Amino acid sequence: MKKGIVAGLLVIFLLGILSASSQAAIKFKAGYFSPADPYDSVEGTKILESGLVYGAEFSTNFLGKLGLGLEANYFTWEKSSIKGQIIPALVTLYIFPSKSFYFGAGGGYYLTRVEAAVKAIASNIGYHGVVGLNMIGGRVFLEARYSTCDIKPEDWKDEATGGPADGPEVNIGGVTLILGFSL
Repeated sequence: MKKGIVAGLLVIFLLGILSASSQAAIKFKAGYFSPADPYDSVEGTKILESGLVYGAEFSTNFLGKLGLGLEANYFTWEKSSIKGQIIPALVTLYIFPSKSFYFGAGGGYYLTRVEAAVKAIASNIGYHGVVGLNMIGGRVFLEARYSTCDIKPEDWKDEATGGPADGPEVNIGGVTLILGFSL
């Protein structure tokens, strides 16, 4: 209950900051994700694979050189007998030293689903850092992001029963190179 109240207050606070801005934008992103820790354990194959990631972000600039972004991404992979999805919901604080260059850091909630012998689901809080370059009047941008989120064996749940699942300890973060555009 307390977590829900804190999360609700945080969302209201962030939306208040975002609505007070004069430079709000919706950004659409596509990129290539490469895992930091592919962890080789389930049926002799990697749990995490490299692949395409898609996302959208609502961001704003305020106080001149600061920005805030609320973002959701979607990454899926399939190899051998393993299928998986990672859906992070992220908050990022950006710093703009110039009009074309920016960097930032943030955190978020990473939901992970893996289908191998059983369908298992896990979630945890993760963190990320980002550097980016605005081009073509700020409408097109390139980003490089490093994220980290540790999923422990006790975090895995069997999706069918809701009970514990036997899952590995794995960092579901990695490096993502992103190309996007702003509306």
